[in-house]
Amino acid sequence: MNGLKNVRTRRHDALSRVDWRKLEVLLADYYRRQDYHVDHAGTGARFDGGIDLKLRKDDEFVLVQSKHWNAKQVPHNDVHELIGLMVNRSATGAILMTRGEFTRAAIDAANRQGHVQLSRKWSDSPLSGARSSE
Repeated sequence: MNGLKNVRTRRHDALSRVDWRKLEVLLADYYRRQDYHVDHAGTGARFDGGIDLKLRKDDEFVLVQSKHWNAKQVPHNDVHELIGLMVNRSATGAILMTRGEFTRAAIDAANRQGHVQLSRKWSDSPLSGARSSE
């Protein structure tokens, strides 16, 4: 993670202590409860190709990438990578989630594209109902 900017505020809550594998499972469970068909593409020994979850519901096909980063900001490169994956896989949208923060360039890139949602407010997002006890 050399060259990445540090977050301004580091979190020290129950979710920051959950490892990335468990975080992906919690995300998958959340989306299943939202009536999505979830393909858990990440986790495990195989390379996930930049996608942790593939969500399908009605005409939606959404790619999800989670970055369980609490110390570094997620840069625009990760947004651009997800946009490329979204286009190549004919997805209707994408979600990039982090425990940390996004750089201004990442936020701008997602806003320009329009179909990429950035999420870091876990209290307003998928894990609000899936928190482990603190």
